Amino acid sequence: MQWQRVLLIDVSTPDEYAQGHIKGSINIDWTGSDFDDKIAALGNDRPALMYDHNGSKSALAADNLRKAGFKEVYELKGGLQEWLADKKQVEKDTSLLEMSMERYKQLLATDRLTLVDFSAPWCIPCRNMAPSVDALEKDKAGVLKVLRINTDENQHLATELQVTGLPTVFIYKQGKVVWRHIGYTTKEVLYQAVDSLK
Repeated sequence: MQWQRVLLIDVSTPDEYAQGHIKGSINIDWTGSDFDDKIAALGNDRPALMYDHNGSKSALAADNLRKAGFKEVYELKGGLQEWLADKKQVEKDTSLLEMSMERYKQLLATDRLTLVDFSAPWCIPCRNMAPSVDALEKDKAGVLKVLRINTDENQHLATELQVTGLPTVFIYKQGKVVWRHIGYTTKEVLYQAVDSLK
């Protein structure tokens, strides 16, 4: 494979992409309504390597590319998490890190449930809960969208939403908060919450 010809596609949300992405990648949001149109505009004559935060969305996106006629479609196993675990570098777009309330509301405009995880890199309970959120995102991909928000980089948004402790998890349905939890919680509780709201 000629790597200079490979399309490196990050299918995370724009805000996740801003928080860290592989150099040279392009961002096409899997949850965006224009995903298929943007993929079609690339042409299907080049190999494509897909990834996202943890590998949960890239598998679904890769299937779409194959249906669109791409002959060579690959996935980065474990996503960006695995990339970082291997001590590899990522780039950040600091101009996009601070999320406005308007942008936040736009991200909630979906037919699926949206789980928003407010956390911070220094928060130990946040780190302990992260694998549960990752598993939930992967297992419930058809009915649930997950947003991860770093409160260190979004202090104004956290204040507006009255985030008083970390982690804080909101679940939205049709743009309205239908479940909220402050502090660490278990995988079972998160799954039960999502299943009860579907």
